[in-house]
Amino acid sequence: MRALLFICFTLILTIVQAQPRVVTFGEEGTEPTNPAPKNLIKLNPFEFVAGDFSIYYERILTEKLTAEVGIGMTNADLYGLVNYIDLYSPFNNFVTPKMGFSFTAAIRFYPIEALEGIYVAPEFKYRKYNWERITYDDLYFFDEPYDNEQMVEEDRTYTIPRITFGWMILYDNNLSLDWSIGLGMNTAKENIYNEETMMMEVRKRGTNPRLNLGLKIAYAF
Repeated sequence: MRALLFICFTLILTIVQAQPRVVTFGEEGTEPTNPAPKNLIKLNPFEFVAGDFSIYYERILTEKLTAEVGIGMTNADLYGLVNYIDLYSPFNNFVTPKMGFSFTAAIRFYPIEALEGIYVAPEFKYRKYNWERITYDDLYFFDEPYDNEQMVEEDRTYTIPRITFGWMILYDNNLSLDWSIGLGMNTAKENIYNEETMMMEVRKRGTNPRLNLGLKIAYAF
């Protein structure tokens, strides 16, 4: 978590330092009437399917480099439904999805010009999904078995470093389309309640390749 906060702080500091300086023009100087956009606000509808609702901000740093950060909330891990057992599925009657957290950070290199054409980006993605689950512990009271029902809070996190390749189209009306495909390594970890030991335990799901497809709809300014 400290590494995540450090990455976020570094990117924000870099973006702030890249803000344009105020220049005072003389009588003969003129300011551009329609300056090129340097910022983008984006949404990625593809991520809604994964229960990730993030807003992205991209800022030009140099002629060919930009920084992008994304932050949002998560709800109902549908990706986990496909890859893991149904016991923790958001569609399980005993499971109630709760709001989680999502964070993304990337540095983009555009070979031609920032915010135009193809790009390549090292990227880091972090997602945390939270839920509540009803469990039944088999207990004995005066040698008679009975079920003890309780609600437990559990979660699953994904840590995904990846390389993303994309293509940015910037239109005259300040709208933009950002197509991308990325390949990374997904490390999944869970905090799960064990009915046998009646204690929370950490379960590591290992690291596996993960393909990412994206289409971000953006507004440039």
